Amino acid sequence: MGNSKSKRCLPKVEMAKKTGVLNISDSNLSNKSSLWASDDFLALTGNLKVLDLTGNELTSVPEQITQLAELKTFNCAKCQICSGPDLIILPKLVSLDLSHNQHVLAAQEPEEAQARW
Repeated sequence: MGNSKSKRCLPKVEMAKKTGVLNISDSNLSNKSSLWASDDFLALTGNLKVLDLTGNELTSVPEQITQLAELKTFNCAKCQICSGPDLIILPKLVSLDLSHNQHVLAAQEPEEAQARW
């Protein structure tokens, strides 16, 4: 992983390979973080069930999240999210928290936001 913020998350990513749970909330991660394209993160695609990104500096949901086919719970509250990929393609997703991302509805009409999110 290229930057220090991503490197600090590496032990949690390694543990998530075993537990299926990755909590990297309040890690100051942005969309430009090298974490999202790293082999370590991509290795989670087959077994990650819970992902908590609460309180990071994300302005959109990273595209790589759509590759997490086993993801059941995704928390991305208290970021700066205003866009992202369609998460409906995550077949096992049952819990999604995008609360306190005031920019989500401000950037789109409410009907569009509900359809997309």
